[in-house]
Amino acid sequence: MAERKKSVVSEPMNQEVFISHASSDAATAGDVRDLLHQLGYATWIAPDDLVGASSWPEQILAAVGRCHALVVL
Repeated sequence: MAERKKSVVSEPMNQEVFISHASSDAATAGDVRDLLHQLGYATWIAPDDLVGASSWPEQILAAVGRCHALVVL
């Protein structure tokens, strides 16, 4: 039986991952978000995590600055 290699990341870091995507890639971005959640990671993705009153660009820049990893689709 082949030996299974250990994953580089053995446990989620409980850190937020920013997912950047074009509108046309929204379905794929949602799949990536769901997979990261299943693995125990928190995510930030527009437009799901935008709040109404603040400007979108400000919220996005703040999230990028706060997140520990960035996934670009």
